[in-house]
Amino acid sequence: IERRSKVLVAEQEKDHQAFLKQQLGTVQPVLFERPIDTGVYAGYTPNYTHVVLSSGKDLTGEVKEVRITGISGESCIGELVE
Repeated sequence: IERRSKVLVAEQEKDHQAFLKQQLGTVQPVLFERPIDTGVYAGYTPNYTHVVLSSGKDLTGEVKEVRITGISGESCIGELVE
């Protein structure tokens, strides 16, 4: 069972990474929930993709259009669409 569990977890991670790659280049609305560091904010798209970006403005509680430009671990990296 332990081996099967490891295989399933690996497949799930592979599928998640493939999903994140599909998001690259798209523009998504993101609800920013909180800062995670000075000038760095985290939020979620409507399909619950975790997005992080840098901004000089407090984005907490705001919905902004974001272009997905990269992947870092389990999150997408984005930039505000002005």
